[in-house]
Amino acid sequence: MLEIKISYSRHAQERKSQKGIHDNEVKRAIQRGAKRLQENNTILVYYSDLKVVYVKRGEKHYIITIMD
Repeated sequence: MLEIKISYSRHAQERKSQKGIHDNEVKRAIQRGAKRLQENNTILVYYSDLKVVYVKRGEKHYIITIMD
């Protein structure tokens, strides 16, 4: 699996901690999930019971929020 670079907003980091979600789960969702481009140029990805909203900044994926 190709290694991807991610960083988190404060909100996303809090959600990740609250829900016990690990970095590898977020990366797997980005790599394997169904993606939908949103009107505000963010990407919503669905994978298993995880939803991730992010923007791509160069080679880095900036995670805005995480939902389960």
